[in-house]
Amino acid sequence: MAKVLIADDEKSIRVVLRKYLSSLGHEVIEASDGIEAIGVLKEKGVDIAFVDIKMPGKTGLEILDEVKNVPIVILTAYGTMDYTVKAMEKGAVEYITKPFSFEEIKSILDKVLISHEREEEDILPVEDEIVGTSRKMQEVFKLIGRVAKSDVTVLITGESGTGKELIAKAIHRYSHRRNKPFLAINCAALPPNLLEAELFGYEKGAFTGAVSSKKGIFEQANGGTIFLDEIGELELSLQSKLLRVLQEKEIRRIGGNKTIKVDVRIVAATNRNLEQEVKKGNFREDLFFRLNVVNVEIPPL
Repeated sequence: MAKVLIADDEKSIRVVLRKYLSSLGHEVIEASDGIEAIGVLKEKGVDIAFVDIKMPGKTGLEILDEVKNVPIVILTAYGTMDYTVKAMEKGAVEYITKPFSFEEIKSILDKVLISHEREEEDILPVEDEIVGTSRKMQEVFKLIGRVAKSDVTVLITGESGTGKELIAKAIHRYSHRRNKPFLAINCAALPPNLLEAELFGYEKGAFTGAVSSKKGIFEQANGGTIFLDEIGELELSLQSKLLRVLQEKEIRRIGGNKTIKVDVRIVAATNRNLEQEVKKGNFREDLFFRLNVVNVEIPPL
């Protein structure tokens, strides 16, 4: 059986968890503030810790900064994306929103005691706040924390109005590209010829009205992130050009002869079922697989 620390300034939480975990045969140690928790974690040989995110003395996030050799599960009444992502980045093995169930506690305990993985990352500032206390939204927040630091392409799916662009901005904000541009474009908002010009740019004289050259958003966002909203509305001819960008990391302006290297991360979103669109012949299968490296599914409101 395991030695478990419960660190929470609410006595009722400590008592309930102590009784439950003791009934499973685990040895339980309590701490009522962050300073006491740090002492226990550094001296008592704890196997796993359940730590409240806001306590006197030291917060759960500060404890995560100091303790790297013990699996820490964060407990909180605050269901915000920022807290979740920060906790996961700093190495928390799990993040539970109060009120929780004994089934959740046991499931996490069993999983962590078998094997645990943690990542140590930096804390980042928040601009757009997304709040969600449901288990599904908490899973979305955790996934953001895991994928943000890589450059994998992300496909965000969900109903209209569920905040897909906010999720895309969060992925950018928590990534190493955060100091570079984040540019968004709605693929359903422009006719194909104008959309192509916006995406890839054009050379002077490429068409009537092109009195000067213009960079497209792939060039403008170089080093940063492009959010392609309503990607399911993209015409097949433009799908081919987007696929080339993903494969070759280069674009060619309309009317241009030379290729231009670009370094962008692509996050796309749709409210369509792209697998069904592939079967219907409306969406390229190879592009779908390139976009759907990581799928973030937003639950309905």
